[in-house]
Amino acid sequence: FCGLASAVPLVRCVVASTRLPSTTLLEISDSNENHPQPAPNSNSNPISGLSTIPTTVADFLFENYMTRVVAQFPIFYSADVVAYFNSVFHNPTSNLEPGASATPREIYVISLIMAISLTTAARTQQVWANSIATGLFKEAMQHIRSACTNDIAGLQALLLLLEYTFLDPTAANVWLLSGFTTQACIDLGLHHENPEDQDMDPVTKDVRRRVFWCAYEMEVASSAALLRPSSLFNMQINVPFPTEMDDSSISA
Repeated sequence: FCGLASAVPLVRCVVASTRLPSTTLLEISDSNENHPQPAPNSNSNPISGLSTIPTTVADFLFENYMTRVVAQFPIFYSADVVAYFNSVFHNPTSNLEPGASATPREIYVISLIMAISLTTAARTQQVWANSIATGLFKEAMQHIRSACTNDIAGLQALLLLLEYTFLDPTAANVWLLSGFTTQACIDLGLHHENPEDQDMDPVTKDVRRRVFWCAYEMEVASSAALLRPSSLFNMQINVPFPTEMDDSSISA
């Protein structure tokens, strides 16, 4: 399991397949005329999507994501994503705007979580809510190179992007992105557990299982909806489901 993950940057494959709209991704050169790059954003200094969200609203959107979305797609270990959120919106060492002292990965993850939650929570003024969600999506795309690394954390970032694409199919090609995510899982060996994997700490083992089964579920759903074949058959899978225990009961 060392093909794609050891040779080609994960984010380059994502961009080539789905044409994600990101000014940062323009730095990834490709001289082949058959693979044109996305058009640059006409606004050279876009307003941060996170800076437009009051902290009280962010708290509500985050709680909405944790209670409604995570139940279906438990991509992250809850303690990790809570730490990301606090770094962006509740950092005691920073009096600047949200995300000013956060890492690129934290901004990427929380921007997409806010966008997903806003899209799912809006019951009125949906056009306005979707426009803010689009701004948050673009904010996240500026940090995709730092977030989509060739490891489990990168796959988590990719799955979060796929979650948003389910809600806004104009953001990327859902079928290609979901299929690529499954292929990346196979490349990292997440579809098969070996006896030596039992020596992993409980959190790491459970996160690997979550990432695989979320990726598999998303690809099967998109393939079925679009009448396309899926990348992986059940007979090729040898990995248990994630634990049903609450995250607080899992310790490393």
